[in-house]
Amino acid sequence: MKPENYKERIYSIIKFAILFVFTVFLIVLSFFFDFNKLPIKENRTLREQALTIEKETEFQQEFSKQMMEIKVLIDSLDDSPKKDVELISNSASKKINLLLQMIPEKDTTFRQKMYNNIVQTYYDLRDAKEELKDFEEVEEHIKNLESNIESLTIELEKARRDNDIYRNRSRY
Repeated sequence: MKPENYKERIYSIIKFAILFVFTVFLIVLSFFFDFNKLPIKENRTLREQALTIEKETEFQQEFSKQMMEIKVLIDSLDDSPKKDVELISNSASKKINLLLQMIPEKDTTFRQKMYNNIVQTYYDLRDAKEELKDFEEVEEHIKNLESNIESLTIELEKARRDNDIYRNRSRY
């Protein structure tokens, strides 16, 4: 006694078995698929980024240290006598040039522009301090001339009084 739809049932069971085996095969295959490589690639990328950030931090610390040394040199221009200004200025120029050479050339981000602007600002500051030192000499010279003017004005008044006295005597 076979059912009338025997062939259809067998066909459906075989179809189900094939789809079941295929589905189980896909699930098992997905477990053996190399999902481990994805986290490894991500970790490698994150490590590279961390190294880049570390290098940038070290560079910034060294750059900052050099900036402080230059600042000390430039500030010492205020207190130094005129004969030492050129020596200190040359020393500051050398440090600023070293600072300029430290800047990475292949950096295309805003940081390179920022570092270049900092270096240019130090050049400008050094030049301004030198000019200020020159103006201090001029200011001292002006003070000396003003004191000479005052003493000459006093002498002129004295000479005018003497002249008036001699004129008055000559009339009598």
